[in-house]
Amino acid sequence: MTALETLRELSAGCTDSWDLYLRTRGVDLEVTRQEWFDVAHEIELARQTAPASALVAAVRSTLCWTQSVFRPSYIWRYPGTVDDDADELIDLLLAEIHEPGDDVDRMSDDVLRRTYANLLIVTGGSYVSDPTPEQLWVQNHQTAVAGELHRRGLIGGWLDDPDDYRGEPRLVLNFAAHRYRFGAKKSRQLLDAWKEFFSTPSDILNLTLNEGAPADVLDSLRGQTQLRSLRIENAKTADFGFLESLTALETLTLDTYSAETDLRAVGRLTELRRLRLLMRHEIGVPAFLSTLRKLEELRLFSKRPIASLDFVESLTTLTTFVLASRVSGKDYTPLLAKPELEWLRLRPERGMRPPIGDLQAAIPGLVVSDDADLWYETHLDTFD
Repeated sequence: MTALETLRELSAGCTDSWDLYLRTRGVDLEVTRQEWFDVAHEIELARQTAPASALVAAVRSTLCWTQSVFRPSYIWRYPGTVDDDADELIDLLLAEIHEPGDDVDRMSDDVLRRTYANLLIVTGGSYVSDPTPEQLWVQNHQTAVAGELHRRGLIGGWLDDPDDYRGEPRLVLNFAAHRYRFGAKKSRQLLDAWKEFFSTPSDILNLTLNEGAPADVLDSLRGQTQLRSLRIENAKTADFGFLESLTALETLTLDTYSAETDLRAVGRLTELRRLRLLMRHEIGVPAFLSTLRKLEELRLFSKRPIASLDFVESLTTLTTFVLASRVSGKDYTPLLAKPELEWLRLRPERGMRPPIGDLQAAIPGLVVSDDADLWYETHLDTFD
């Protein structure tokens, strides 16, 4: 059964499109954003006659897709436009939102997510500087709902000061924003506070460092031995030795611009199941990957060629492999030892061995991708 057939089957009996989120949670439906939108739209149009209602369902289903397939630490707003029937659409969304007197802490998880999705679509994810009374109510309600979602750990909390941490299992930090918002002195004080905070274990299970985390702050993560998922973007270090202490990690994303990077510590994370590496330098022979006996998903991006693919033969549990890089010597023969790969994406190159047609015959899960598709699959969130 194809991913789209699976999606249709899961969606056919839904009484509400938000139920797509609940029914598909934990199911890896590898479909594109447009495919998801088209299927959701098709289902809703077949079931309803009001175009605006169908659009509400389809737009909300796109939010469901970002949760079920992208699985980011926060709910993405729909990036498209809803100009057609916009007034009716907004009225329908607002009509579904609970009265302001309702306590958000009494809402079920499903109602809370639905309310937040509606509010995101109405506001476009942004706040109005001089709001009308109605806009002010919407914005205040969105803040309250988001706060409750953070408290329950259903979306990642954004914090500046560790003193504001209240035990959330998901946390998102952006250290680059500190310098712009607080200035150098206050930014340094916050960095020191986070270093002290990270030095001992916490309740955080899923940590995202969006931008600009300095080397000393990253090194302090040695104390976060309870972490299950870690995402580091634009890392300001070439030394990832601190990772060797995070032996409980199951999901890891590393995005670094460093000219030279020591990734040997990654090979000691024997519980890893999902790994994404975005490197701007030559990785060489990533022999450290061969020790990851539980690895199921690997997404690898490098601007320079990888010396060898020999490491894949030892990854006996690997089912998903996205390779956004060339291979030195154009030798892809190690992939022939992985016919069980369910999701293999790579771009062909002239003179590769074996030819792309032979690889496709040996590995049914192989799909030829162009640079844009590979960038999409390696850079966007695909992990918990």
